[in-house]
Amino acid sequence: MKDEQDCAEEAEDQLINEKYRAWRKSSPILYDLLICKSLEWPSLTVEWLPSKEIFSDYSLQKILIGTHTNTPNTNYLQLLSITLPLEDSLLNKSTCDVLLSNRNKITSSLILPHECDINTARCMPQKDQIIASKGTSGLVYIYDCEKFKANPQESPLILTGHHKEGLNLSWSPIKEGFLASGSDDHLVCVWDLNTMKNPTILNHHTSIVEDVSWSEFYINALASVGDDRKIILWDLRQNTPSHVIEAHIHEINSIDFNKHDEFLLATGSNDKTIAIWDMRNMGRKLVSLEYHQDTVHKVSWAPFSMSIIASISNDKKVVIWDLGRINSENSDELPSEVLFTHNGHTGRISDFSWNSNDHFLMNSVSEDNMLHVWQMSHTLFTTESVRLGVPDKDIPLSSD
Repeated sequence: MKDEQDCAEEAEDQLINEKYRAWRKSSPILYDLLICKSLEWPSLTVEWLPSKEIFSDYSLQKILIGTHTNTPNTNYLQLLSITLPLEDSLLNKSTCDVLLSNRNKITSSLILPHECDINTARCMPQKDQIIASKGTSGLVYIYDCEKFKANPQESPLILTGHHKEGLNLSWSPIKEGFLASGSDDHLVCVWDLNTMKNPTILNHHTSIVEDVSWSEFYINALASVGDDRKIILWDLRQNTPSHVIEAHIHEINSIDFNKHDEFLLATGSNDKTIAIWDMRNMGRKLVSLEYHQDTVHKVSWAPFSMSIIASISNDKKVVIWDLGRINSENSDELPSEVLFTHNGHTGRISDFSWNSNDHFLMNSVSEDNMLHVWQMSHTLFTTESVRLGVPDKDIPLSSD
């Protein structure tokens, strides 16, 4: 006879499969675009590259992923090229069907050997051929894709400073070549690739540093969060924190500065919530977003809107929130600020990213080797103002 644990796992698998079938059945009306690709190995990281090639009725864009094989000398960073219909083509069903039926819509364009499992990889926003990666070794690797194409024996530049592995990297959107990293050694390291001097080491966290984020407005402003439940705001003109805030009741996994409002930032926590903060008054959160049923692993503001933010959780959901809808009337059981939920993953979601070229175009990866590329249906955009990236009303930010 099967023991209780086996029966519980079977029941959970059956429920997951039933939910997936229901999602798949409804997907034609939920999405303008949906591509699901099985990868050879799981990827804990995914990112759209900002560059985009435009042709007559489609665009060619690139996605960065990295393997996690648990086997030495078999890992690699990979750039995927993806063929996507232009917005006008989406309105032409016959053209769109032809584009989406192309079996080669996602192809491998470059493979970069990596000496260890890859925890995260990010391209430099100013020069997206430069890629930083971090894995289980604790080292940070810098690849120049153009140099590697010219010479496949080209070794990556290696940055030292950490003593343990970590899960996060963040390039400065303002200062080209500035890279921040937090790791399990409780440290935040900041490198300047222009000078290649020893990193600036910021040491104030008392536990694992889970995430770092640069301000889009202030050249020396950096934020970090960790398992000590603290938000630390740094002014890089000095090596001491400008603010230290006890922000959540459990570990904080993610932080992100708003792309359009210089004072807003968001955090995601093991307490299943997302908190919105105003840097002018960090004594209390402005809003707590509650819908996820498990640990929130990542939060990321939309590149095109002040009010749109997305999150992932152990509950296998990607949730898109619109803060402009807080307290609005809603007949649904969902909170009014939940704009869309991507329920297509059956494994735990490791990472996701916004496309900076096309509104609401996203990608996400899960531990069961799946890559999803998707865009919610334009019919679900509630207002024209949201589609243009401008909130339809002031965000009702108030303390809970």
